[in-house]
Amino acid sequence: MLSSTRNRIQLIAAVALLTPLFLYWAFSDSDQKSDQAATVVSSGVDYFMRDTTAREFGTDGRLVQRLHATSLEHYPKQLQAQLAKPEITVFKANAKISAQSEKGTLFDNEDKLLLEEAVTVTHNPADNDSTQLDTSRLTLHHKRGIAETSAPVTFRSGQSITTATGMTVDYNTQISELHSNVEGTFHVDKK
Repeated sequence: MLSSTRNRIQLIAAVALLTPLFLYWAFSDSDQKSDQAATVVSSGVDYFMRDTTAREFGTDGRLVQRLHATSLEHYPKQLQAQLAKPEITVFKANAKISAQSEKGTLFDNEDKLLLEEAVTVTHNPADNDSTQLDTSRLTLHHKRGIAETSAPVTFRSGQSITTATGMTVDYNTQISELHSNVEGTFHVDKK
């Protein structure tokens, strides 16, 4: 009986001594794994979406803009999201502006969307009097109502064509500034 009591005491002492060691090992190993996982997420894509649409509404409840992309991949380290085939539509009081491209970059901490490769912007696309802008790269600042590029641009309205290198468009004032190498061909209807 004395030896069985002694064995129990030794067993309880062993468990008491090994429990803190086991707990330390278990928790330190999981902390290490979660730190490694956090490192991987911060250096790659932390989330992605396919066939996604985001809408922004004004204080009056009206749709202000809609952004659609076939895919979105967010990179937390770069503070940006990469978009495939983005299409953005901005709704103004008496106008609708649509822009699309092959690629886009949406910046986390800035009101900025960069469109690249085969960029097309159409002002009032459903109208017969629509205006189309084609370029390779365009930056949209939605809150400021500004679109700008330093790349070559081509404007088409009916049969009229204007080309330039670089431009800034203020959609609030409806003023376009063409930076350089401006050339235009205008066709006027005879009445």
